[in-house]
Amino acid sequence: MILINIKMQIRPEKMDQWLALADAYARDVNSEDGCLFFQFARSLTDDNEFICIEGFTDADAGGAHVRQPYVKKFFETAPDLVATQPQIIYIDTPHDGFGPMGEIQPRLAAEHAGRASARLNWTRRRTPSIANGHDHVQPQQRTMYPRRDMIMEAALMPFWGRCDWRVRRGEQVFNVARLASTERA
Repeated sequence: MILINIKMQIRPEKMDQWLALADAYARDVNSEDGCLFFQFARSLTDDNEFICIEGFTDADAGGAHVRQPYVKKFFETAPDLVATQPQIIYIDTPHDGFGPMGEIQPRLAAEHAGRASARLNWTRRRTPSIANGHDHVQPQQRTMYPRRDMIMEAALMPFWGRCDWRVRRGEQVFNVARLASTERA
């Protein structure tokens, strides 16, 4: 995946033109076959600052994108609307889009009733260990090798005094003991 972030300052007197151009451009780009996502976001602290967040499947999709006629129109029109030269971050990454964030989960009604839960990324590099004669997992809040297809979930049951762990891969759910015996690194 190609991930592109562009920060741009828009001239205040050209804001109406910019909003119309950005809206049409985002619709056009999002209709491209190789586009994973494309959006503009306005800064919360500076009304004239926008961030463009783009994701394309690969370099070929990015190349096809810049050859589109509406891209040429955007590149010809934007210099009259920006106040400074836009700044860009371009990353070619093996990821295929957004993945779940382990640090934040929506609170559900059951969690408010005394049950807390967390979801952590699981990798084969994280090995189970034995403690008190039971297989369990040493969880980490961050991992250098996240895998989108495997999610570890922890359900803390304070009224039972224990923490249950399970691993989910797609629709399949494995308990930790099974995972520990069959999926060692």
